[in-house]
Amino acid sequence: MNAKAPVAIACGIWIRDGLLFMQSRPKGKVCEGAWEFPGGKIEEGETEEEALAREFAEELGLEVSVGRRLGEVVHAYPHATVRVAFFLVRSDGRPEPREGQEFGFFAKERLPEGSLPTVAEALALL
Repeated sequence: MNAKAPVAIACGIWIRDGLLFMQSRPKGKVCEGAWEFPGGKIEEGETEEEALAREFAEELGLEVSVGRRLGEVVHAYPHATVRVAFFLVRSDGRPEPREGQEFGFFAKERLPEGSLPTVAEALALL
């Protein structure tokens, strides 16, 4: 029996004035209320960068410039295994929570409680 392939995800780390942008997972989604870096699943035919730009636009109404790829992590959650590619992103826009999520800019040393495990793994890539 073959194990299911990890779900491919792209996430962006947006740093403004030394603070990291994070959002909470919306109600009704897996890991509801947990804090994460914005991003999402890579659709068939999309590059990681295209998926990341699309997810920022859909979730936050933001146009982003996707920068350097920092690396990737693989994490096994109870519901799925994910392969997350992390990128630095930039934006001059103002985020608008289009899925009812909370968001904010946080100091690396004072991230919100309830962050997904991949957040700590991403910080190690910075």
